[in-house]
Amino acid sequence: MDDIIAEFSQRQDEATETYWRRLIPALDSMTRIMASIPDEVIAVFPDAACETLCERLMTQASRYDRAP
Repeated sequence: MDDIIAEFSQRQDEATETYWRRLIPALDSMTRIMASIPDEVIAVFPDAACETLCERLMTQASRYDRAP
């Protein structure tokens, strides 16, 4: 039983490491894409779309805020 638990723990650690190794470049890419959108393009987005996008991004960002 100990061997099974050890094997599971090792696989879980590897899965978590792989997940973060893949997630960080994806976040970098998404950030670069968003940063590359010119202000002129954002200016023509409908107000409701801008508000929705801003709200969703802020909601997700707040999940990662670990400030005391």
